Amino acid sequence: MTSLWWTISLLPKLGFLYLLYCLLYSILKYTLGKSLFSKRKQLKTAGDWAVVTGAASGIGRGFSRELAKDGLNILLVDVNAEGVAEVARNIHEEFKVQTKTFIADLSDIGCYKGFKEAIDGLSSVACLVNNAGTASGMNEQFLDGEKCTFDSIAFVINLNVLGFTCATKAAIEKLCDDAAARRPFLINISSINALIKPRGLPIYSASKSYVKTMSEGLATLLATRGVRVQTYMPCAVATNLAQVAPIWPIIPSPEEYAASALDMLGVEENSCGYFFHDLHYVAFRVLLTARRLYDIWYIMFKGPEDSTKKE
Repeated sequence: MTSLWWTISLLPKLGFLYLLYCLLYSILKYTLGKSLFSKRKQLKTAGDWAVVTGAASGIGRGFSRELAKDGLNILLVDVNAEGVAEVARNIHEEFKVQTKTFIADLSDIGCYKGFKEAIDGLSSVACLVNNAGTASGMNEQFLDGEKCTFDSIAFVINLNVLGFTCATKAAIEKLCDDAAARRPFLINISSINALIKPRGLPIYSASKSYVKTMSEGLATLLATRGVRVQTYMPCAVATNLAQVAPIWPIIPSPEEYAASALDMLGVEENSCGYFFHDLHYVAFRVLLTARRLYDIWYIMFKGPEDSTKKE
């Protein structure tokens, strides 16, 4: 029994060491790792154009601006014609790059023939940023028959799963064209919800888990063709979709997040893309581990006591 208690007494120390390891690893990733392994500067030699979906606002707009800042021409894709035209105009005037727009609802399978034609008409593509997605109803309980309808379920899946897959398919031939020499990127925006799977968000979390899993499969498939795959899993970003205001440094603006994420391009295939989002995930893992250890302790020691009292 003494050895058992000695082992249990080690658990808090091991937990502290694990937390320290995770913190140090995150710090090294976003400092030394970024300076040594970031591939952001390689985008300019990977092609002439960047294709960004969901580009009219939020993270998509942030990526469009950052990629234009790096000298890439931008094909902006969104269902919001007025919004995407304004972003395209501002980018052209500020960064002196070419811009094109493609107006489409990417949840509609019928738009992808035209989308592919628009991409095929570009000279070369340095990256596709698969950002278009929706969190429609993400705060609504799955069991709520009035708020979580069949239509809302279909919309989330059609855009986050089908739209992501078809957009990738539409761009893949152009990305693979002479890819061994150019080494272009397929950049997919998942979510931290794909990792932590919070209760109350089953459909949204599942759709973002699909993006992560599909990206991992594509990374293996496309590696032999020279296309590199990068997946980002952001936490809260100050977008209209998230309905939160920027709180520096915890909740970045879309531009701040995009700048950080692109700086981390190629450092890890799966990345939160932002240091404080990484810390959020570290905290979750530590708390989850602590909870599991508590459950084990309770079953081993408190469980028998409770059963004795009942008798």
